[in-house]
Amino acid sequence: MSKKMTKAFALAACLALGISVLTGCSGGSNSDTNNSGISVTATDIDNKVFNYGVTAYSGAQANGGIDPHLSYAGWSTVRYGVGECLVKISEEGTIEPWIADSWTLIDDLTWEINIKDNVTFSNGKKVDAAAVKACFERLIEKNERAASGLKISGIEADGQKLTIHTSEKNPILINWLTDPFACVIDVSEEVNGNNHVIGTGPYTLESATTDKVVVKANKSYWNGTPKFGTINVQCFLDGDTMAMALQNGELDACANLGYANLPIFENNSNFEINSAATSRSYMFIFNTQSDEFSDVNVRKAVTMAINKEGFVNTLMNGFGEVAQLCYPASYEFGDSKVKGPQYNHEEAKRLLADAGWDDTDGDGYLDKDGKIFEINWVTYRNRIELPLLAESAQASLKEIGIKVNIDDRESNTVIEDVSKDFDIYSWAVVTAPYADGITFFNELLTNYNIHGWSGEEYDKFVALYNKASQETDSEKRAAYSVELQQMLVDNGILCVASHNTMNIVTKTGVTGIAPHPSDYYEITADLDMAQ
Repeated sequence: MSKKMTKAFALAACLALGISVLTGCSGGSNSDTNNSGISVTATDIDNKVFNYGVTAYSGAQANGGIDPHLSYAGWSTVRYGVGECLVKISEEGTIEPWIADSWTLIDDLTWEINIKDNVTFSNGKKVDAAAVKACFERLIEKNERAASGLKISGIEADGQKLTIHTSEKNPILINWLTDPFACVIDVSEEVNGNNHVIGTGPYTLESATTDKVVVKANKSYWNGTPKFGTINVQCFLDGDTMAMALQNGELDACANLGYANLPIFENNSNFEINSAATSRSYMFIFNTQSDEFSDVNVRKAVTMAINKEGFVNTLMNGFGEVAQLCYPASYEFGDSKVKGPQYNHEEAKRLLADAGWDDTDGDGYLDKDGKIFEINWVTYRNRIELPLLAESAQASLKEIGIKVNIDDRESNTVIEDVSKDFDIYSWAVVTAPYADGITFFNELLTNYNIHGWSGEEYDKFVALYNKASQETDSEKRAAYSVELQQMLVDNGILCVASHNTMNIVTKTGVTGIAPHPSDYYEITADLDMAQ
């Protein structure tokens, strides 16, 4: 076994706001034309099959299917080689060309983006500005998160020149366009996320069911030569089962194997473990409208009672770092700048006592007004360590007299129906997907606005976010990010347990695949395997 660690994101000084003109850059590691100069013949690759195991895909999840404009399905569109965006994030956290080759901020509300002249969809149609315009118009019609983040008020197309007008200043529009929801697909044909999505990537969609995605080689790919005729992406809900499938040869590689399973593949010459530090974080949100958590000091007490270090070092086997709040300490706006409650059971007990919670009957659980302190902790199991976080918290909170009932659901679509039927909701999220310290807060105000936070402090938070989101200076954005995080801490809205190291484990001989700090990119034309 060998371990490979890709570079983590650079500091926020490399935010790459994209305000200046960028020209003359290539879009990725491959050349801009097919390596052979001609279409690949069927006999070259048709019989080559790659079997890939994942835990982060399911038709029951928000990323189910391959229509990038629906919920978070764009992650699967990009990860599995079907779609590509105008721009992408490098391993260092800068913005690079992909389908576009340059972009210019004309004025506060206008961007011009030039589309490469040699990019084609998998059906052979040329990608021009008109095709991108039609794609983006469908995107903002169908995806609230995209509409909120992009703030597009109008789009013009002239040959390869795309002009985007925004309704307000959006200095990191280019960063937003790295989001997989913005991958470019041909919407002139019917889009069906189960069997018909026409992208520009090295592979084409054959089928997407509730637990499996099958892609085929795009033999006229514009930016290289795919090496497999078929790639089967199989979803596993159980990490042990996926590890066994890799061991017995059913899989050639798997992504995000449970940390408890990784030692199986260490010191084994038949496998390689590829790792990358990321901003994907395990965290939980309080329902501030629930009877138990309407008091900010009670929320802080729970945060103080969580043994984050034990969770990271024991249950995650050290594959991550203990978090203060939203971002790893390596970021300019990261944990080293935020002061949050520290692990302290005695202080947690004091805060609870001050709030009127006491064990009056000696049964080991706190009570108040004849009601014990009992909470519903909602989580989901397709992120293998999330139930472990809930169980760890359950044990820690029992020590201070809080009874935790764990509601372990199949997938993160729980966010769509959880409503207020929870006290704590835990989830795994990439907090800096756009190499920026502000955009995560948009999630808390849109898709994950289940915390129920309201009132004067909430209004201040929203006002500061709106101001920060229009700031063009990267240092000022970083400072705003720290201020916003501190407001979340001070108001006890969420608790972040860890920033995670992601992994892809492969058979020895598999090349061209590794986890990326953004957690976006997996299957590319570079993926190959020695025979």
